[in-house]
Amino acid sequence: MYQVILVDDEKMILNSLALGFDWHSNGFEVVATSTNSQEALRMIEFIRPDIVFTDIRMPGMDGIELMQKVHRDLPQIQFVVISGYSEFDYARKALEVGALAYCLKPLEDDEIESALARARKILDAKKLVMQSAFTNMLKTHSKENILTFLHSVPSGIDPNSRMYIAACCGDAAPALIGNMCFSTVSLSSCCNLYLITSNGEYLRSISFRRMLLNAAANKQLSSFAFAEVSRPVDFFQTQLNLLFHAALAHFICPENIVLGEIPLAPLPDNSDLIEQLAASVHQNRPMEVLKQLGFLSDNNTVSIYDAFNVYNLCAELLSHTAMQASTPLPSFSSVFQMTEAYSSFSEMVRILSNHLQRCQNVVNLDMVHNKTFREILEYISQHFTQPISLQDLCQDYCINASYLSQLFKKELGVTFTAYITRLRMDHAKELLSTTNLRISEISEQVGYDYYFNFTKLFKKETGLTPKQYRDQTIHQG
Repeated sequence: MYQVILVDDEKMILNSLALGFDWHSNGFEVVATSTNSQEALRMIEFIRPDIVFTDIRMPGMDGIELMQKVHRDLPQIQFVVISGYSEFDYARKALEVGALAYCLKPLEDDEIESALARARKILDAKKLVMQSAFTNMLKTHSKENILTFLHSVPSGIDPNSRMYIAACCGDAAPALIGNMCFSTVSLSSCCNLYLITSNGEYLRSISFRRMLLNAAANKQLSSFAFAEVSRPVDFFQTQLNLLFHAALAHFICPENIVLGEIPLAPLPDNSDLIEQLAASVHQNRPMEVLKQLGFLSDNNTVSIYDAFNVYNLCAELLSHTAMQASTPLPSFSSVFQMTEAYSSFSEMVRILSNHLQRCQNVVNLDMVHNKTFREILEYISQHFTQPISLQDLCQDYCINASYLSQLFKKELGVTFTAYITRLRMDHAKELLSTTNLRISEISEQVGYDYYFNFTKLFKKETGLTPKQYRDQTIHQG
């Protein structure tokens, strides 16, 4: 929601404007009102709203003068001037000093909507620039990118002055609005970064702490971490990394819920473990990766960035296999996307482990040197749930049936039929673990028309019936 301040010396008109129009459905929220222009100036300088609706004729300081004073230091704030006078000079003067619109009283809803639509278009464009600058800063850590981002923040940030930053899983804006000046950067669909440029000390107050606790109790947010940055241009990136780690601490350990200021402590150093994992990945050793993954999952000092690296390394290894899961591993560009896809680090490790365990039954195509055989395996990986015969493959790829059978035994150590069965059983395990499909439906989806044959083969492969396997998986999850 964009923030609005309303200013009019007639209280009845002020209340009518504040309460008689649906601001929320237009993407705006009235955060303050004032019948006094001097008081309004202090409010605007403190809150720094996105737009101000002000009367033009008021005692002491009129709307034109108010706008001029605000724009000296805060030129980004938009103004809509409202007046009961239709004189051309008023309108001309208002537009000359930067008013977005000049509206006559009584204001009609369509006039307000039109002004807000114009304001929102400008504000959305600025927000897009800020989001883009933020993304670039995260991709490439440099002083230049930090400065570009800080200068793009609509509320205005002095790179050399103290500020506060906060990261939240949820929406903390209701607790911030009206109490401090801030800009919001969207980190994901449910996580936000708040850049606080005035009255940041309020974050340490008891009243704000109470609001956080109430919001957490009402499931409006699951974490809120903030930090003071003395010189953003020098320390912004470091503080940001610490902040994100703290805000997402509950992903690593569900008991770690942060609702407050974070200490200036370095992130856990697990670089040796991550390097060992990377070495195993690059050597195409899925079982070794699986062991290291189990060790990391028991390590309570894993940072959110360690978790992100673990995911990407495992995804890299799995991407080389001949068979991809029916639901491929998603690609993440940030830690926040990862934490939206998985509820916890332990859940992510469990799913990665399931994929890695299947790797021992999957061919790494990079290790297959026979081009024709590699093409056949690629075809099988995409069509193993359909009827496939050795004879059909030989005909399609112009290869001798005896020779192809020998390739399966030599390269994979199994017969053609055993290889197809193994792929189907692995796919069935995944569907049993991750879907609510009936077992008869799974049987058909993995390539068996007869439920009895599927059940018999599955029990031979796993020692369990499909129902027993599903029940065991649910219990372990």
